Amino acid sequence: MEIRKPLGSQLERFFLWGEMDSEGRTIDFILNQDNEWWDNTHDFIQWIFPTATSSQFNPNAPIATVKEFDRIEFCRASSSQMLNILDRTYSFLDLSSLYPWWAKKENHNILRVSRILNCLSNFKRPVFKEIRKEWINALQEIWTHNPELDGVEEYWFGWQK
Repeated sequence: MEIRKPLGSQLERFFLWGEMDSEGRTIDFILNQDNEWWDNTHDFIQWIFPTATSSQFNPNAPIATVKEFDRIEFCRASSSQMLNILDRTYSFLDLSSLYPWWAKKENHNILRVSRILNCLSNFKRPVFKEIRKEWINALQEIWTHNPELDGVEEYWFGWQK
């Protein structure tokens, strides 16, 4: 009996079928890693938060198309995965705190936040639009209370105008 590989791009199979990213990791593997791993591993964020532009830091990162964003967003299983990813990332970044551990100038998580907002801007469903709005509100509060972050507003909020 022939076993057929699921159709779609590697990014779609990563989200829809639980296949591995370019480094052999699944979404479940990534979600189950501790915060130290999340902070020290730099080539996974482009997979869980794809954008329509290439990554200057990860040459193996996918470049998402409108079709891929739609499939990730409107398929129940992958949409659920994205919600799990957003919850885990919100916790990792401690966005409920006005003074998260990473809120320092030059911290690489500032660019991660930019990527996440960029990724979320490609989704059309109200649930994702609301989550994006919640993230922006939390980030504005963090930015307001952390003078060290002066200048990051262009990364986080400038491109959204």
